[in-house]
Amino acid sequence: MGNPRPNIPFSCPICTADEFTQVKIKTRDGGIRLTQSYECRGCSIVFRDPWKFTRYCPDWPPKHEAER
Repeated sequence: MGNPRPNIPFSCPICTADEFTQVKIKTRDGGIRLTQSYECRGCSIVFRDPWKFTRYCPDWPPKHEAER
């Protein structure tokens, strides 16, 4: 069924969880279908674009600010 989670660095802006999954729904015939939505594994908020929703920032705070 493919990879339900794109391989991107992620940090939820609501709960700071670092994992999410693609939302699956059960079809009328009993099958499973992947949607175009994703769900945070920590707080269950649903979002459409993991790249836009994430707060992941490995270089935060910027080095010049951290030295102050």
